Amino acid sequence: MYLKELTLRGFKSFASSTTLRFEPGITAVVGPNGSGKSNIVDALTWVMGEQGARNLRGTSMEDVIFAGTATRPALGRAQVTLTIDNSDHALDIPYAEVTISRTVFRNGGSEYAINGSQCRLLDIQELLSDTGLGQQMHVIVGQGRLDAILRADPAGNRAFIEEAAGILKHRKRKERALRKLAASEDNLSRVDDLIAELRRQMGPLGRQARISRRADRITAALRDARCRVAADDALTLTRRLEEITRSSRTARESLSQATQQADELRARIAELEDRGTASNPELSQCERDWHELTQEAQRLRSMAGVAVERAGSLRASMIHESGGDPDVIRHRAEELASQASDMDDAVAQRRLALDEATERRAEDERRLASTRQTMAQLRRTAQEREARLSRIRELIAKEDSAAQLARSRAGDLDARHDEIAREIEDVGQRVSRTDQEDHGDPDAGERSLNQASDELRARRDEVASIERRRREVESQAISLEAKAAALDETLSNRDGDGESRIHGDVTVHGRLWDFLRVESGWEAAVDRVLGPWGTAFVVSGDDDIASIVLSSDSDSDFVTVMRPWSDGDGDGTGDGTGDSDGDGDGGSRVRPVLSGSLADRLSVNPECPDGDFARSVVETVSAMVVDVACADSAREALDLVRDGRWRAAVTSDGVMARRGAAMSGTSDGSSDMLLAAARDQARAQARERRREVADFHDAHEAAVHAVDEASRRVESMRAELAEARLHERESRSRRGIAKASSRAASSAVPGG
Repeated sequence: MYLKELTLRGFKSFASSTTLRFEPGITAVVGPNGSGKSNIVDALTWVMGEQGARNLRGTSMEDVIFAGTATRPALGRAQVTLTIDNSDHALDIPYAEVTISRTVFRNGGSEYAINGSQCRLLDIQELLSDTGLGQQMHVIVGQGRLDAILRADPAGNRAFIEEAAGILKHRKRKERALRKLAASEDNLSRVDDLIAELRRQMGPLGRQARISRRADRITAALRDARCRVAADDALTLTRRLEEITRSSRTARESLSQATQQADELRARIAELEDRGTASNPELSQCERDWHELTQEAQRLRSMAGVAVERAGSLRASMIHESGGDPDVIRHRAEELASQASDMDDAVAQRRLALDEATERRAEDERRLASTRQTMAQLRRTAQEREARLSRIRELIAKEDSAAQLARSRAGDLDARHDEIAREIEDVGQRVSRTDQEDHGDPDAGERSLNQASDELRARRDEVASIERRRREVESQAISLEAKAAALDETLSNRDGDGESRIHGDVTVHGRLWDFLRVESGWEAAVDRVLGPWGTAFVVSGDDDIASIVLSSDSDSDFVTVMRPWSDGDGDGTGDGTGDSDGDGDGGSRVRPVLSGSLADRLSVNPECPDGDFARSVVETVSAMVVDVACADSAREALDLVRDGRWRAAVTSDGVMARRGAAMSGTSDGSSDMLLAAARDQARAQARERRREVADFHDAHEAAVHAVDEASRRVESMRAELAEARLHERESRSRRGIAKASSRAASSAVPGG
């Protein structure tokens, strides 16, 4: 067996992968000072399991990783691989060649491997211990080591001899076995303690078991009463279900009739609308004819006037004209008379047509008005029927819901009835056995009474304990409500001061914290990342923002305003905090949320009345912090921003890191965001306390009821015990009288 090959990657001065091949025999490594000769020896020591950084000439294990130079960056890990020729099988492993590797990372993690398979450091140490190699084997002799060996005391010489003889491995195994034995003895001691404690508790547990059995007998009457009540409730619900079924059937019949009537009304309305649509063209044609006839009548009247004037002028000319041809004049007069007659006939015809068109128009208008009135009445009737249908549907839905609830409750009551019946049967059997035991023991009644009295006192103590706890929780709820009210008043005062600095006619939907719900524990982180944007007023659009900014006094008014982003906005990553390291792709409004982003810690405040608007506000804030990572520590935050995937990283206590910068220091809790978070947390805790108060109230009532039942049971048992004692005294008296009579009769017999 010999060392065959040594490969170094990122170990100390060996930045690049360097492989050293050895041959059988002596191998010498020579070189000037600082060339890395000692680093090769350190690599051999380290790969064989050395855990001390001082033995590797460093202060921490991180020092073995290449730290970088002026021209080459530092590396993130160091790895050393040692190849051993095992052809003689000196190593207890079925391979002719064995490769041992060790890797350390800058974050402190380390890995070990044998022939490429991950293993433990202990596996490597045990593999090498049989051959004289390993962490504590003195196979590597450094400067001054020989002198230390020569000057060693007897104990040191013994260690060297045991190591050379191979005893050290067995000594280590013995130490591990002894430690395991000590741990086993400690476990056995704890088991004995548990057994003793359980034995000590067996006595009280036995008494509690007897009390529990007595409590079963006491609550038997209560179970019987509850069973009867459940049976009555089941019967009542069955009757109610039948009534609901009948009402539902009647409502469905009414719904069917109303639906049929509504369909008939819709058909009638459609028919009337069709008739109205069909009569509209005819009415329009009549209006056009009436208009044309009116114009024609006016034209004929004008022509008639012109004809009359011309006839008058002709008559005048005929009277005053002399020397004219009488035949020509007569012929002209006849023509004019014929034209006048034709015009009169045309005027009469046009007037007759105008009268007919006027009558048709009036008739159509009357029909149209009647049709419109009928349609309006039908629409009102249809609306009334639709409203009635809606009410019937709601009634049917309510009846169905009530029927379903009744069926469910009836099923539950049936199951409860069966369960109570089984419990009553069991209780009856236990009572029978108890009665048999009581009849066999004359003091059983007294003991039962004492047990019942003890249980009654325990129930009363339980009632007092529940009442004390209820008062404590109610006091906590009142304190939390007062705290929430004080924080809300503080925020309201700050909100009023902020709104007083807003000038202009704009609608403010509220502050940013009104829409956000931050995961518990990350309020300081969100407050640190958002900064002044955490107190921003939320408005609807850019016009409102412009109005506020233009109307504010830049010297005295400091106000932050924002609106929800819309689909038209670009990639808003980094816009919210003011210093984004990325350029943004501009392709979408919100980048995909990476795992571990601060955006995962944000959600919509469920108390917001407008859920859609609040969701858009939360999406906007999520886009502002989508590339901010959540870290568990400041060191992790610095590591997350180093690789460039995250713009920033923040811890839950508000330590924020960016590329090349960091911000630490905790907030005093007076920021608006933290006050709002504290207020919401106080409100949630107050609501939880109020629910606990209600639960304690119900438990208190149940406990009081149990106390009353137990008290009545104790009084009944006392009365039964007194009656039994009275019967016993009477029986004793009768037995005494009978014995006296028997003795008297015996003495009266002769010869007795």
